Amino acid sequence: MPDLSKYDLLLTELSALESQVTLLKDKYVAVSSQNKELDEEITILKKENFSLEQKLNRIENEAAKAQNTTGETEVFSSLNKAEKKDLKNKIQTMISKIDHHLSS
Repeated sequence: MPDLSKYDLLLTELSALESQVTLLKDKYVAVSSQNKELDEEITILKKENFSLEQKLNRIENEAAKAQNTTGETEVFSSLNKAEKKDLKNKIQTMISKIDHHLSS
């Protein structure tokens, strides 16, 4: 009889091991599937990142070209508010003088 109880104990342990192996297999399949999905998402995001980097480079190049063609505006943007107001008043004074000379 003791052999029979050892046999039952062994079968119980084997059954428990089998259920654990089944659970581990199911978890492996789920994790493997999730990894595959994440790899696909990474690939998509890398392509999108590359595309956005190209777009950013193109926009930066266009901005640099525009800045080079309008270098004069840098002079005005470097002035503070008081200097801009003073310059505006001087320009208005000059325009008034020109208008006065033209109307005379």
